[in-house]
Amino acid sequence: MGNESQSSWLLVGLGNPGKTYERNRHNIGFIFLDEFLSRKYPGIVFRAKFKGLFGTITGANFFALKPQTFMNLSGQSVSEAAQFYKIQPEHVVILHDDLDLALGTLKVSQGGGAAGHNGLKSIESSLGSKNTVRIRIGIGHPRTLGIPRAVQDYVLESFSTEDLRLLSEDVFPKIETALQWILKDDVLRAMTEANRREK
Repeated sequence: MGNESQSSWLLVGLGNPGKTYERNRHNIGFIFLDEFLSRKYPGIVFRAKFKGLFGTITGANFFALKPQTFMNLSGQSVSEAAQFYKIQPEHVVILHDDLDLALGTLKVSQGGGAAGHNGLKSIESSLGSKNTVRIRIGIGHPRTLGIPRAVQDYVLESFSTEDLRLLSEDVFPKIETALQWILKDDVLRAMTEANRREK
């Protein structure tokens, strides 16, 4: 079994596996994690483990995980990794899409409800805790945007090239800043910095 100290973090990007879904709004957690790690930690090695793609970086104080169970069963993957490395829910960071936030915005929080997000529901159930850190990445709501789509269809539609550019240039740098504070064990500072910008 793993014996990592509680200074270790588990960064979890949520999404659905496979080419069909890779640019979907629901896959924003995967999209960010891939871009962030490829630029900042090009030496990361992902391998199939814990029902997901699990990444380790020599000398880093975090692990990265992309569950491959499909969104609604994400908790199976997260709980296996967290249990193996003895990582408490407070040190699990979930990156996920949020319908209630406009595209181009984000919010950092800890604890609270799942707000209808099935990936979060699965993780909360499997960990037996709601006290994870959440980085909520706005994708907008079809009703607010005046788009005649059911939510389940909207989240499984792909981002436009312009949307992805906005995310990459404007939102992802803010997420990186938040992660820097989180990985320094200062979640409150991450929340203050990220959420203040969005007011």
